[in-house]
Amino acid sequence: MQSIYDQLPIMLEGENKRFVLNSIDPKAHYEKYQRDFVWLVDAGVALKADIVTEPKSPLLKSARPSQFKLYQSDTGMLMARYPVGVAQAAYLDSKEPNLGGIYENVVAQQLAAQNRQLYYYQTKKRGEVDFVVDGPDGTAVPIEVKSGSYYHAHAALGHVLDTAEYGVRLGIVFSRGNVERNGAVLYLPLYATWALSDVLGDSCAEGIKLEVKPV
Repeated sequence: MQSIYDQLPIMLEGENKRFVLNSIDPKAHYEKYQRDFVWLVDAGVALKADIVTEPKSPLLKSARPSQFKLYQSDTGMLMARYPVGVAQAAYLDSKEPNLGGIYENVVAQQLAAQNRQLYYYQTKKRGEVDFVVDGPDGTAVPIEVKSGSYYHAHAALGHVLDTAEYGVRLGIVFSRGNVERNGAVLYLPLYATWALSDVLGDSCAEGIKLEVKPV
């Protein structure tokens, strides 16, 4: 468990952020360490996002627990484990270094706080969609998290929206940008992650109402 915990921030800085089991043991198999991952999640230390082979609801049907990303349940504690310069870059909204892993961790923490099961989707040709959640209308909702200024580029998200058999009608991009809508893609600022239930219409709670006009 200690080895897994120590590797967590390093894995989030990787290219695809997937937890690589051989980082803790060259001959590691998920079944051998499954209890350790479960313990960290149940203890409220880590958040596990399983890969899905298809972005179709119910997502649990195509989930593969042995392939996953592992986030820390508290982003502040995660940042404390990085060099001081990384924390300063985040606080000062600096463009360097790459804060993609930290931004994803923020969104993962927010989704978990909304009692949403964490999943992600990846294809070799198109790349990765950071998160996929079950929508209230029986369709999946892909979510991208962008830390840079070029947040309109999202090939994997576009592929999901363009694949008719998936039946996806809405994709969401959380970024540094403002609220806008372009076709089936809704762009929201990162701080609006908490309002996702209102955006999707799956919450009865009174909340922010976002008026989005097509670009």
